[in-house]
Formats: sequence, structure tokens, C-alpha cells
Amino acid sequence: MVSIIEKARSTIKLFYGSLLLLLVIVSSCTDKPGDDPGPMIPFTNQGVIRPLGEIAGVATSKIIGAEGGTIVSADGGIEVTIPAGALATNTTISVQPITNTNQCGEGTAYRLTPHGQQFNKPAIIKFHYTDEQVPCVEALGISYQDNIGRWKAVGGVAVDAVNKTITAKTTHFSDWSFFEAFELLPNKSFINPGEKVTLKLTHYLGESEELMLVPLWPDGTEKFLTEGKELQSKYIDEWKLVGEGTLTPQSVKAEYTAPAKIPAKNPATISVRIKNGTTAIGLLIARVYVAPEGVSLRVNGGEWITMPTAVAQFVQGTNSIMSSQANTTYPFVSILWKDPVVGEKPWALGDIIGFSYKPNKDSEYHHFYISGENAVASPGSLDITQSGNVGDYVIGTFTVNKSGWLSSTATPKVASIEGVIRVKRLK
Repeated sequence: MVSIIEKARSTIKLFYGSLLLLLVIVSSCTDKPGDDPGPMIPFTNQGVIRPLGEIAGVATSKIIGAEGGTIVSADGGIEVTIPAGALATNTTISVQPITNTNQCGEGTAYRLTPHGQQFNKPAIIKFHYTDEQVPCVEALGISYQDNIGRWKAVGGVAVDAVNKTITAKTTHFSDWSFFEAFELLPNKSFINPGEKVTLKLTHYLGESEELMLVPLWPDGTEKFLTEGKELQSKYIDEWKLVGEGTLTPQSVKAEYTAPAKIPAKNPATISVRIKNGTTAIGLLIARVYVAPEGVSLRVNGGEWITMPTAVAQFVQGTNSIMSSQANTTYPFVSILWKDPVVGEKPWALGDIIGFSYKPNKDSEYHHFYISGENAVASPGSLDITQSGNVGDYVIGTFTVNKSGWLSSTATPKVASIEGVIRVKRLK
């Protein structure tokens, strides 16, 4: 047991080494506002200018020539197939994951290069999605960002609901994203126990609201995605709440009131079924997490524990959240990750991302577990959905499905941890 624990300790040193370095940097820094992409700039039925996405993963490159070929992103989220005859000469094709700035985008966006590359025959772009990302496949579309920042949907998309893919054709490269044309907003929210949140149905189709089934537009057509607009009440079929709290429908809106304490089932799931005449179109879903300020977590589905004394700091590409209960050393949680700040990141060994939870001085949970003589990164991820400026809330969730539990008095084992983050940004 000693040798296993020592191996675990060496893995932990990487995590705490980065955390200590961050604290040293923070102590010598002054406050400065965080990056803010700014508000959307609307155009009447001519799209919305959005910032460019930031690099959010490892790029994949491949030389493809006249014989054609296929390239897949490192995360498996997108694959691009270039048919024979589409390229005249050998060309280095690259797929770079980036943050998704599409106003109704889902998942990761991708930068396909060479930017502006033209093909003699259409290339096929195929996105892979999850049920979590896309509750309503009937509203799916694929879009690219034009040279002034507007996202433009392409027609003729095909959805394979069995294999969970969406496909479109293109004769050029740019930044690409898949999207949902209809949303229940906010699709993910965080509120205190006893608080309320109003949800509303929104669409991004401009004057084309009637076109509510995939494909949203026919092959060969393109349309700008617009600012979100309220969906008409004639499309509402039924509202439904799964979880604790109360839901009060109000036509195209609904008000959710959270229970007085963190519920056993968290988040609450709110859905609304939409229709076109008498035909059911699909189901839109929103999730509401109920948690007070700080970091709240639970182990193996037990009682929620909130550590309200918390701080988030983003310094020189390294980001951290540390939280504890008032006037006590334990419990204590620390989370560390590298830029980009916002987005979903799987747990990994090394100093890129890490999680540590110490309920007391004799035990601790981590983002890895021991298998035989080796440390293995835990399944699960950290998902930061909002960062903001100094003084704003950092919002997110995390799951550590096989968190390694180390104790000075017992054999190491694993546990399942889930948590909610609502922490104000200090740096």
C-alpha cells in the first residue's frame, strides 16, 4: 500500500506545484479587467457580428491531395471528408478546436484551414453531438463564420439521430459550428435555494420562423443567424418539470422557483414541447442548478456540502478556484486548470488540470485513481460556463466519476463526486 500511495503522491505534486506557482504570481499582480468579447452587434436580418473563437485544443493536420481523404479532430468532434478531385495538389489540411462564439452554437467550434480554401467538389463536414448538447435534433443546423464575424447557416443538412451526427457540404473552409435554431433560455442556470428564474423560448431564424424541421433550409441556400427572438405562443405544446421546486408556465415563458435547500436531484430539468399545428416538433430542455455562493459538492450521491468561503483567480493562463467553510481548515476544495477559462475540459494527469477535495486532515479525493501501480485520470470533466470580469461570478459544474480517495489510515479506493461552482472572481 505504501508504494501505491507514494505513486499517487508524486502525481499530486504536479498539481500542487502549479497551484503554489499560481499563488506566488497572484501575490505580485494587480487587478485588471478580464477579457470581454463585448455585446453582439445586430444587423437587420443580416446576421450578428461575433468575436472570433480562441484556440481550445490540439490541432490535427494531414496532407490531402487529388485522391481525396478524411481528417478527424483530436477530440473526435468533427470529421472532414474531401472527395477525389476536390483538390488539384497536395494541401495541408488542419482542424483546430476553438471556443464557440456562435450565438446559438453548441459544443466546440472548429477552425478549418487553409482559411478560404476552395474545393472543386464539395467537402463533407460531419459533427458528432451528444444528447446533453442537443435535446431537440429537429432544430439542428450547421454554420460557418464569415470574414466580418457573422455566423451563416448552410442548407441541406442531414441528421443521423441513431449515430448522433449532423452533416453538411461546403466548397470552402472557415470557422464552423453546429447550432440549435430554437432554445429554451437560459439553458443552464445557477440560483440560490428559494430563488426564481424565468425561462423563455427563443429562435434565431429571423423571418424564417416557420421553417422548423431539419433541414431548416434547402440545399444550396445560406441564411444569417440573427439575434434571439421570442417564439410565438402558437408553437407551445406543454411545459414539464422533473425535480424539486415549482414551475409556473406563462405562455412562451415559465417561472421556476427553487426549493429552500439544495435538492437531492440537482439540477432540476425543465422541458417544453413545441409543435407546428398539430404536429409535434421536438422537446427543448433547460437545467437549473440550485446552489448557494461557493463550491457545493457531494460524494457518492450523499448530502450536499457547501464551502462558501471561495475565490477564483485567473492569472497568466493558469486559473484556480479554492473554497472552504468559514473559519475552518476543512473541508477544503481546490481546482486548477490552464486557459482557455471557459469550456469543458476532461481530467488529465500532469499540471494542465487538477482537482483536490480534503474533507478532513486524514483523507483527500483527487482527479485520478490508482489502477495496479499506475495513476489513471478520472472520467468526468470541469465545465466552466461563465467567467466574466473581476467581481463577477465564475459559474460551472464538475464531475469526477472515479475520484481516487487516499487516506492515511485505509487502503485507497474510488468515489463519485459531482459539484456546482458559484464563486466571485478575485483576479
